[in-house]
Amino acid sequence: MMKTASLAVTRILASIIVAATGCLLPPLLHAEGAVRIFDCKVTQRCDAAGKCAVNSDSIEFRLEPQALADDGSGEYILRYRDRTVPMQAAGAAGPFLWTEQNVRYTLLVSSETQLLLHALTLAAPPTTTIDFLTCAVRQ
Repeated sequence: MMKTASLAVTRILASIIVAATGCLLPPLLHAEGAVRIFDCKVTQRCDAAGKCAVNSDSIEFRLEPQALADDGSGEYILRYRDRTVPMQAAGAAGPFLWTEQNVRYTLLVSSETQLLLHALTLAAPPTTTIDFLTCAVRQ
């Protein structure tokens, strides 16, 4: 009888731990296959040399999955700043990659609310900007 009760308690505790862990994961990872919207504020913009300036721009990224693997990698349609572009993801949490004209963009997740937007202009000479973003995630 004691073994049965102990086993039941162990199973209940395991269920609670799994449920609690799932609640603590970033919302970004819960959205496999769902449209995700990142409402972001740019907190600072830096150049390739690390020279940064405070910035207060807002930007919304809308990620619409098109063809995803089980790990979240695959193809998306990205809508932002009145643009619609195809985008690739290496996994559910990125990095997210796309190219427009002569600019390569990478969106990197740093934490549950912090993202980086890296823009590499492929011109002579190449230039880079890195935007530090604070975002809220909606689904």
